[in-house]
Amino acid sequence: MPELLSEKVRATTLKMTRVMFPHDDLPDEAYDKVVRQLEADAHGDESVLATIELGVTQLDDPRPFLELGRRAARDSQAIRGGRVPVLQARARHRGRRALR
Repeated sequence: MPELLSEKVRATTLKMTRVMFPHDDLPDEAYDKVVRQLEADAHGDESVLATIELGVTQLDDPRPFLELGRRAARDSQAIRGGRVPVLQARARHRGRRALR
């Protein structure tokens, strides 16, 4: 299956997943499973793709999420304020299954 998400969207979603499920001993490959599962969900369903892209846009407001340090990312208004609830809910669901 070809990659549907841009590198920026993939990287931002991976970082968001790592912030939501902080396990220092897990490599990025474990979190990439969640991103790949979200991407698989988006194949054939434009609304899922739109949700992921909108969530990344919201994470990047007011500053690009990828530029935030670990603590700033965890404490960001987008994460703590639940401004990306649909994307967070999808990632939470996929994360629980992928990170088992």
